[in-house]
Amino acid sequence: MIAIIASRSDPAAMNIARALIGGYGFREANGSGARYDRGDISLFLIDGEATECEGIDERLGADAMIFASRHRSATRLPCLTIHATGDPRGCGAGAKGLAMADPIRMKIALRALSEAKSELGLEGFLVSLEATHHGPAGLDAPSFFAEIGSSEEDWLNPEAAEAVSRAIFSAASLGGSGIPSVGFGGGHYSMKHTRAELDSEYAIGHIFPKYFFEGDFSKAAIELAFKRTAGNCSTALLDWKGMKGQHRKALLEVLDEMGIEAVRI
Repeated sequence: MIAIIASRSDPAAMNIARALIGGYGFREANGSGARYDRGDISLFLIDGEATECEGIDERLGADAMIFASRHRSATRLPCLTIHATGDPRGCGAGAKGLAMADPIRMKIALRALSEAKSELGLEGFLVSLEATHHGPAGLDAPSFFAEIGSSEEDWLNPEAAEAVSRAIFSAASLGGSGIPSVGFGGGHYSMKHTRAELDSEYAIGHIFPKYFFEGDFSKAAIELAFKRTAGNCSTALLDWKGMKGQHRKALLEVLDEMGIEAVRI
C-alpha cells in the first residue's frame, strides 16, 4: 500500500488532497472522512503536522509514503518542490537520522511537476529538488515530501494543487527507473541536481547542500545517506562548483573509501 499523507492543519496539503479526491477517483473509506482509497493507493487526512509523523509508516502498514505539504520561505518564492527528510547535520552524533528516501518515485514526481508547470500556466513557479531537511527522520518505508511554496496565496492556488496532485499520483501509480544517487553541494534549492534529475538517468534521494560541510563534517552522515536511499545506492552526484575545494576533497576521500562512484555535475 502506498500512503499519501495530508495534514488537516496545512492549507496546501488540504488543497492538494481536494485535487486528488476530485480528480483521481479516490473514494471515502468506511465513512470516516479520514481515509480515501483508489486501488492500492490510500490518502490519509491526519491531525498534527506531517513533519512530526514519526512511525506513521508502521502504524499504517505502508510500503511507501508521499507527504503533501506546504513549503515556507522567507523570500516567499512561488515554488513546487520535492525532497527527502531527515537531519543531515550531525547524524551519528545524537541526531535524529535520515528517513528512507525514495529516489525513483521522486524522479517521477519531479518530472510530472516540470510538465505540469508549463501545461497549467505556472511559469512564475520554481520547480526544484530541495536539500534534505526536517522530519520525520525515522521512517523505514521509502518516502518524500511534495510541496507548494511559499505563501498562503500559493498554498491555495488551484493550479499549483493540481500540479502537485499530478506529481503525487504519477509517483504513486506509475513505474519508473533510474540510477539511485545521493546529491552533494549547492544551495537549499538544488538546481544542478534538479537539472540532472530531469535530463539524465540519475534518480536522486538525499541531498546534502554546501552548508552541510560547514562546522562538523560527518562521515557517518554520508554513509547513512547511501544506506537510507532506496535501491542499493552507490552513486554520488557532486555539484562541483557548489562546494568549497577543501570540502570537495574531504568528501571525495570518504566516497573513495566507501567505493562510491562520484559523478561531477
